[in-house]
Amino acid sequence: MSTRRNALHLYIIQGTNILVPLLALPYLGRALGPEAFGTLAFSQLILQYLILTTDFGFNLTATRRISQANSNRENLSEIVINTSVVRMVLAFTACAIVYTALSLTPSLASTRTLILISFVSVIGSVMTPAWLFHGLEKNHIFAAITAVPRFLSLIPLAIYVKTPSDLELAAWLQFGPQFVTGLLCLAWIAVSRPFKYTKPKLSHIRYAFTDGIHIYTSTILSSIYIYANGIIIRFVGGEAALGLYSASEKLVKAVGAMTSPAVQAIYPRVCAGSNPSLKYIYAFVITFTSMCWVGAVVLGDWLVPLIYGRSFVESASVLKVLTISPIFAGLTMISVQLKILAWGEHKRLKWIYATSVAFHCIQAPLMVNEFSVIGAAASVVLTEFLTFVLVSRTVKRIRVSNQQIKDTATSAAPH
Repeated sequence: MSTRRNALHLYIIQGTNILVPLLALPYLGRALGPEAFGTLAFSQLILQYLILTTDFGFNLTATRRISQANSNRENLSEIVINTSVVRMVLAFTACAIVYTALSLTPSLASTRTLILISFVSVIGSVMTPAWLFHGLEKNHIFAAITAVPRFLSLIPLAIYVKTPSDLELAAWLQFGPQFVTGLLCLAWIAVSRPFKYTKPKLSHIRYAFTDGIHIYTSTILSSIYIYANGIIIRFVGGEAALGLYSASEKLVKAVGAMTSPAVQAIYPRVCAGSNPSLKYIYAFVITFTSMCWVGAVVLGDWLVPLIYGRSFVESASVLKVLTISPIFAGLTMISVQLKILAWGEHKRLKWIYATSVAFHCIQAPLMVNEFSVIGAAASVVLTEFLTFVLVSRTVKRIRVSNQQIKDTATSAAPH
């Protein structure tokens, strides 16, 4: 399948992940109000950490290995089976830890039920091997499997969710589609049989774990500064303040998500040895994210109340600041996935994200305490900019190092 068609199907997948929440947001904002909306947002925040732990970087590492082993069915089977075993163990462990924390933390009583409901989505994530579809370039199938449950969930949402008292039902309708997607993925695997079952091997399980741990460490570190603000706001400003912040954050995430399919479509080819030009991807990311930021500044005061209602009017100021972050995040994503990871230099990412997390953990609480939700938005922009600078410097150092090795090899070769 061509890179363009692969990118198109990835955009359909990402578009579904973006469009369905965007269609649901106006209704949820008006039906639930800022406080209940903030409660739901906090449970979604915890779910993101659970999903990140379950994915464990396999969307990159397993995709790379599958794209390289595509023609070898035996190797493919070993990768799928052993990766799946690791994901199941990680999901069980993460859910057990969260359940224990909920039992020991009285201040989380208001969100306990919603977080437990979100475990359904974690189970669905385990049953959804997105990395298998990406590695085999079967994204057209995965696009359909992803889209149907998400769009169908909008129907009961519009019919039955009317007031803040319907919060638990809203949670089921938000978290349930992932479980249905997982069932559909298993059904496709059972019918098409892209791999054969092999007995898991401890050595292969260990390799899958160690192969993903560097990516996971970098991802979880970066997610700390991406999602930590929600936790800080929840305990400093309350659930209503979190609702105001999350309203804008969800719109900004949609902007960032629209840039990733272009990178994901090329990633398997780069891992397989291709060397495509990246100038068009850079141009697209810069142009698209900059236009979204300008649009937020010009139209934010009109757009946010239009989507969520007048009770969310304060979110407009958050949106104007927060939409700067996808500009830096998009450029960082290109350098990380298509350069650092493709060059096999993933170990360098840990110190980058560790530095960013340390910076964010110092300045974010101060910014939130001083400037509330506006400070939270500004803290994300500052950290994304720092990460972009650190990644850019790392790419430059790797290039210099590789060139020195090449020059040394050339000078040592016999003439």
